[in-house]
Amino acid sequence: MVELLALLELYDEDLVSDLRDGPVDFLEIALEAKAGFRRAAKEDHAGVGARNEVFLVDARREILKELRRSNELEPDGNGRLPPVDEPDVLLDYLIRLRRKKPDETVPPRKGNGGRGRAGLVEAAARRLVLDGARVAFADVNRKGAEQVAASINETHQGAAIALSHDVTKEDDWVRVMAETEKAFGGLHVLVNNAGIGLTKDLEAITLEAWRHVHAIDLDGVFLGCKHAVGLMAKTVKASGLGGSIVNISSISGIIAGHNMAAYNSAKAGVRHLSKSVALYCAKKQMGIRSNSVHPVFIATPILDPLVARYGKEEAYAKLGRQVPLGTIGEPDDIAYAVLYLASDESKFVTGAELKGDGGISAM
Repeated sequence: MVELLALLELYDEDLVSDLRDGPVDFLEIALEAKAGFRRAAKEDHAGVGARNEVFLVDARREILKELRRSNELEPDGNGRLPPVDEPDVLLDYLIRLRRKKPDETVPPRKGNGGRGRAGLVEAAARRLVLDGARVAFADVNRKGAEQVAASINETHQGAAIALSHDVTKEDDWVRVMAETEKAFGGLHVLVNNAGIGLTKDLEAITLEAWRHVHAIDLDGVFLGCKHAVGLMAKTVKASGLGGSIVNISSISGIIAGHNMAAYNSAKAGVRHLSKSVALYCAKKQMGIRSNSVHPVFIATPILDPLVARYGKEEAYAKLGRQVPLGTIGEPDDIAYAVLYLASDESKFVTGAELKGDGGISAM
């Protein structure tokens, strides 16, 4: 901890002047560090560039140590920590991890999505409960999941349970399916939402960072589909009601960006995987449909790094100018799409993609 403070002070004395006498807020450290990195790159004064590179290496090492000590950083499915040579990945994950508020969900790595406002899956869970569903809210951050489940149960007693779940771990998927069946007697709907982003030029992406994005954004969806269809088919047969898999992809799975190769690849994979699962379930006559949802910019915590850089109003306006409707979306815009695909109103829809993109894909 002392080493981390010293490193931060080396870069910006004002940043740590108020931290020595009180608890350290890692969220603020991460936000300020990111802003500092960008200031240095922009101003490019003598010596700052080289010092900044040293700072990045040392600071992320100290942050990792602190997170290990506090048991708040879990390894991925291969037993490794998030890429330590990708400072933006680490800091974005740190921001998501630490931004905990009573009314929000804290997603899996960078997060399963985000922090500050409700993430997509929380909004979808609340919308499904309003229509009579019972939900197992599974998250790599157990406390965050428990907060969401408790909040739902305040108005809909017994409608939600919280489960600890790392989507990159196959054993976790087996356990989550078993616990869901034990709690609710079966499974009719699976919503795969966990995901992280990576904005980086193609030549700058390490293989480790590439695999990290795919492990969460694509492999996690595959594992969810693989382990859900058996229980879902059994539930469908016993209840006479249909099953539905809803995979949250992204408009980036349809429209590519010059600096989003890993994210584009993973989200495009989710789109096509959803179609393959749809055809498999249809061929096996399981009574299960599979579709993907493709949001554009949505006001969820996944936008926090951009908000930290520009401020909320400017960040949202900057993104909104790229959308024909002139604004970014809200979590409920996607929650209603999930509700439709989960319900019998979409009983003849499978292997399809539903875009919630404000018209951007029509351009």
